[in-house]
Amino acid sequence: MSDFINSPILITQQIKRDWREEALHEEFCAQLEGFDARSIGEIVDYLIEQDGEADRFLLSQRLNRCQR
Repeated sequence: MSDFINSPILITQQIKRDWREEALHEEFCAQLEGFDARSIGEIVDYLIEQDGEADRFLLSQRLNRCQR
């Protein structure tokens, strides 16, 4: 993982805390809005490492909804 994930500028901890909450979906999408595909991939990898493979499907669904 690059220093990107450890950057204090990054709001990864907030994303980690909020991404499962349906009520916070719009905020989740807004948090990811400014990142390029590579950076979002790093965030996804980080979340999967932290939360486990079982959450991969739900995370994929949430990300797909952000793209609409």
